[in-house]
This record gives sequence, structure tokens and C-alpha cells, in this order.
Amino acid sequence: MVTLLAHIKVVPGTEARFERIAAELHRRTHADEADVRRYEYWRGDEPCTYYCLESFPDLLGFLAHQTSDHHEAAGPQYQGIIDAMRLEWVDPL
Repeated sequence: MVTLLAHIKVVPGTEARFERIAAELHRRTHADEADVRRYEYWRGDEPCTYYCLESFPDLLGFLAHQTSDHHEAAGPQYQGIIDAMRLEWVDPL
């Protein structure tokens, strides 16, 4: 299993835009990707902080997600919204 926790900071004032893009990615990921096991967004405790937890059966499932049409289309929409992002690979117990 391949699981990733993305730590995301957005530019203040762009939270609503970020959440709209994330909601559409969530919808399309679950509708269009057979190998997604988990794909969720969470608001953090700190202002402008979000998390995305995603899990796939293997690296090929993750790569299919990363190169999907909906994921590729979302990239340019994040310009000017995401201030910082840190990716953390996690392993379930």
C-alpha cells in the first residue's frame, strides 16, 4: 500500500478557492479512479492549513492518480493559492 499525507499551507484569503478545487478533486478522484483507497482533505487547526490523506494499493495506483486528467487540470488552478506543501509518506500499522 502507498499512503501519503500532504501538509498544505495556503495564502491567506484563498481558503474558499482552495476548498472548491479540493472538493472537485475529491469528487473526480473517487468517481474516476478505481485504485483509490482513500482520498480526503482536512482543515488544520492553524489558519490556512490543510491536509490531504491519500492511499492507493501500490505505486502504480498513485502514479495513475498523479497523471490523471483531473489532477493535471487542477495544477494550474493552484497557482497563487498554495504557499507551501510538504509530502510525508506514511505506513499504516
